[in-house]
Amino acid sequence: MKFGRNTNFDKDFLLKNMMGPNCVRIAEELTQKIQLSSEMRILDLGCGTGLTSIFLAKEFGAQVFAADLWIKPTENYERFKKFGFENQIIPIHAEAHELPFAHHYFDAIISIDAYYYFGAEPDYLDKHIVPLIKKHGLVSTRIAKRLFSGRSRCTETLLAGKYEFLFPQLVERPLGTLTQHSH
Repeated sequence: MKFGRNTNFDKDFLLKNMMGPNCVRIAEELTQKIQLSSEMRILDLGCGTGLTSIFLAKEFGAQVFAADLWIKPTENYERFKKFGFENQIIPIHAEAHELPFAHHYFDAIISIDAYYYFGAEPDYLDKHIVPLIKKHGLVSTRIAKRLFSGRSRCTETLLAGKYEFLFPQLVERPLGTLTQHSH
């Protein structure tokens, strides 16, 4: 299945590695509204099995830090190697409230269908995300409302990317509107 300009995934590979709605389709739609480039360092927060990290690396040539709490970094690293990204995508095991990165380290922080797991506290963004982003950096998230329930997964719905956004207004505001935090 083709996504963006450069990214192809085998249908069986996608189904085996998706953890919910089609995160690659969501990432494809999100990145049509933001500017990313090969010079950027991107944190893919809550990356799951790393599908969105592979998409970001392939589409934009950026260095991607693939951070997830539940998927082991070695498992993601093996997936990244299969796509030739062992030197471009860095798998990280991290809890979103204890991110192990320097302040002002990332040009962009992206979270696809994961933010609701860790970002519910009113001050989460200011306390845990804003310090990590460079001045004029980008923070963007998309959260899909799942159209399936329980353990049954409708393959056509997942692959077609049929979902509704719970928060149509994205967190793509200029950094100054996110916080009073000074750099």
